[in-house]
Amino acid sequence: MKILLIDGYTPHPEAKGQLTHALVATSQQVLGARHQLKTTTMTGYDVAQETEKWQWAELIILHFPVYWYALPWGLKRYLDDVLARDRFYATDALGRSTPLMTHKHFTYVTTLAATQQDLAWGPGIAQLLSPLNASLAFCGVTPAPQVAAHIIYDVYRTQPDLSQWGATLTPLL
Repeated sequence: MKILLIDGYTPHPEAKGQLTHALVATSQQVLGARHQLKTTTMTGYDVAQETEKWQWAELIILHFPVYWYALPWGLKRYLDDVLARDRFYATDALGRSTPLMTHKHFTYVTTLAATQQDLAWGPGIAQLLSPLNASLAFCGVTPAPQVAAHIIYDVYRTQPDLSQWGATLTPLL
């Protein structure tokens, strides 16, 4: 399978990106044994090259932290830059859209420094990420049936245990 791994970490004064980078590195190690991989980060990307990567990929795995219950600004900017008309979707003279990235799937791996109490007040993570899901669906990219992981940890008490992360990716092998 052809897999595009996106490291959606965006520099932030309170987060250094080690957790997201570790998840991407583990994904590379586990999936690279049996699949073709390409990667990208939120700094220094070329839009034309990123379009080629998306066109090449069968599965896109987005790894990113959730900041203030939303995508990091760098990942949002990347998607705004890359998911462009006539590359990811087309419109006809009447303004009707046609997705151009069909037969592709996505999943994501999110990290969220919070307690379960912090999340109890409102929508779940799936609802928080519904704009991302809608944007990708608009382009024809559908959710993968396999892996979706949300790593929630209390930054003041523990660091997350990533020892089982490789096993989580096993359905993709």
